[in-house]
Amino acid sequence: MKIVMNEAGAIVGRHVDAATIDATLYSAWGSVLVGIVPDGVIGQDSLGRDILSGSAIDVARDLAKQMTREDVAHKMADLREDYPQEERDTWPSKLVEANAIIAGGAVEDTIYIAAMAEATGSKPETIAKTVIKKAKTYATKLAEAEAFRSDRYAAIDKARNIKAVIAAVGG
Repeated sequence: MKIVMNEAGAIVGRHVDAATIDATLYSAWGSVLVGIVPDGVIGQDSLGRDILSGSAIDVARDLAKQMTREDVAHKMADLREDYPQEERDTWPSKLVEANAIIAGGAVEDTIYIAAMAEATGSKPETIAKTVIKKAKTYATKLAEAEAFRSDRYAAIDKARNIKAVIAAVGG
């Protein structure tokens, strides 16, 4: 179940089928956290209002980490489109070949670079430099995203109340 939690730890929205929830739709409740919780975490009081059956701060931390993972996924989405999984899967062998070519190795000793040079008419050295540049660009962006996630997680774990958890995710 997907929920929206406000700074007071109250559930201000619940969505069974919502793939995404726009937190700005809940601005009347102040800054909020949005994420998925197991059904057993939510109960109802005698008036039928949704309440948490567990620790609100623990749920808030979990929601904040889910939001952080979504932020990281959004940061990486464009880059992943530029570098499809099939390309990323072959980088280890491509990098070995590229580094060998840059070090003066023979193109005949490669598989990818030799095939790419034949298919495109490009120089093996140019292909090698492109392979290395793409891998470095992707690795740099990935490292930035991982550092972002790590910093956010540290702030979330350090937060001592729900308002601080929300602040940790920029709410």
